[in-house]
Amino acid sequence: MLTALVFVLLIESSLLTAHDPGCAVATEFKGTCSNQHVSLLQIGQSGESVSSSRSNSLDVAMKPRSRSSILYVIRTWHKNYDTRVPSIMKTWASTLDRSSLLLVGDVDLQNPIVHAATGCSSDHHVGLTCKTGHSLALAADMIGNHPWAFLIDDDVYVNTSHLENVLKKEDPSKLVAFGIPGCGTPHCDDHEGGFCGGGGYALSRAALKALVDKPTAREFHNELLDMTKVFYPGETPWDDITTTCLMKRRGIEIKKMDGLYGWRLPDSSQAAPDGNLSPNYKGAIHSLNPAPLTFHYVTPEEMYTIHSQFMKSEREKLSLLSIGASYAEQVKQHIHQEHLRRRAAA
Repeated sequence: MLTALVFVLLIESSLLTAHDPGCAVATEFKGTCSNQHVSLLQIGQSGESVSSSRSNSLDVAMKPRSRSSILYVIRTWHKNYDTRVPSIMKTWASTLDRSSLLLVGDVDLQNPIVHAATGCSSDHHVGLTCKTGHSLALAADMIGNHPWAFLIDDDVYVNTSHLENVLKKEDPSKLVAFGIPGCGTPHCDDHEGGFCGGGGYALSRAALKALVDKPTAREFHNELLDMTKVFYPGETPWDDITTTCLMKRRGIEIKKMDGLYGWRLPDSSQAAPDGNLSPNYKGAIHSLNPAPLTFHYVTPEEMYTIHSQFMKSEREKLSLLSIGASYAEQVKQHIHQEHLRRRAAA
């Protein structure tokens, strides 16, 4: 009788772990698992120093797990190595194989591996354009068999399964890139501007190879810097627009991808490290039309909060309704606000 009871308890524990996708990650970092989905958030708020986390926990988080169809290219810099980078590695990137992640910063790092964009300054205009070119060139060298590359900053949360589901319907042999088009008008040869890059953008392997036509990362980032003088003569350049303009010159088709939230959602100006996400974020996270792909301007603490929210039960998901403006309306407003912001910085 006792043997049977132990067997039943073991089976029940196994089923709980299988039902709770956060359980494996939580167990790995904390040694325990709770069906309340709070362990990831507790990790983010633990008293352990981030420096200690980077030297120990990240090695666990980055161990090979699943090879993605996407090479995630993350731009960062040294002041975020102990904050934003660990929050990424312990949440949305925790299940990705090392070969599916490319981090590019300003200083080399070994754990996790961060490649320095040598020769680039740290400002958000010329410097970021340089880093973007360097990142894309490294991605072209490292993409291997990945059909897609996806470029983001280190304050972006990515739902990798949703993004892969969207991109698997597309043909990576075509010269195509997906993002939020419409920013930066009237720049580019067609005067239609380019991607609003905050939410991220994807390039097919063919498009990435066509875009990067120089043998070294330094040579390509210098070419992209030269393009700022062509597309932004006498103005403050923007890396996402300059890159998109060059894509168009390379014959790459620029297409829209829904589900990229390149902005803070309405009524969510305050960060939510305590798990109290705004109704707009909860509605967007559990939306089916469109399925959320990325969230921009996410703090390290919110990485855990959003990650935990994605793990809520199907019953909770069904109980949440979309709140506020539609996604299409939010995109339109975002493009308008970006236009004003960029014109003010010109």
